[in-house]
Amino acid sequence: MVGRQYDCLTNPLGAVRFTFDKAVSSGSDPASLDRKDWGVADIFRDFLFDNDGLSQVPILTPSTLHVIQPNSLVRFRGMIQDMLGNEFYVGAYKTWNTNKFSDVAQFPMGPSPDMRVWERRLIYCVPVPGQNTWADSASEGVISTYATSANREKRQRDTCFVSDEMDIQDSSNETPNSPCAKKMVS
Repeated sequence: MVGRQYDCLTNPLGAVRFTFDKAVSSGSDPASLDRKDWGVADIFRDFLFDNDGLSQVPILTPSTLHVIQPNSLVRFRGMIQDMLGNEFYVGAYKTWNTNKFSDVAQFPMGPSPDMRVWERRLIYCVPVPGQNTWADSASEGVISTYATSANREKRQRDTCFVSDEMDIQDSSNETPNSPCAKKMVS
C-alpha cells in the first residue's frame, strides 16, 4: 500500500492541491469547482476526527508563533471582530510553458492561458480578551468532550409536585384540573 502523497499537518496545501488535481483529471471543469468541495473536507475530516489528528495540530498563540513552521495547519481560538467583505482571487490557473531557445513547442499551445477568478469571504479574528493560561490548557479537553456530549439528550424535566406550605394570594389564575395546580392553604 502506498502512503499519502501529502501530509495534512505540515503540508495542508498539498492536500488541497492533490484533491484539486484529482478532480480536474477526472474531467471536472475548474470553472465548476468554485465554491464547491472536491474532496478536501473529507480528507481533513478523516485526518482530524477519524484518525485523532486534532490533538497533533498546534494551537497558534504568541508563545508558539516561533515554533510553528510556515504553511502548516494550526488551530486558533479567537473571536471574529470584523467581517471585511469579499475578496476576489485567482482560484485556478493553467501553468505557463516557455518556448524560448527552442524551435518547436514541447507542449500543445492553447489560445490563451486559462484563469478562473473565485471569491472568498474574509474575517478578522482577535484572541479572546482576558483569557488566562489555565483556560488555554483546559480548552483542549473541552473540544473532545463537547463533540461527545452534543449528541446526548437533555435531562428529563423534574416532576411537578405541590407543596402544602406555599401560600397563594390570587386563586383566579388557577386551573382546576391541572396536576400542578397550586392549592390555597388555610
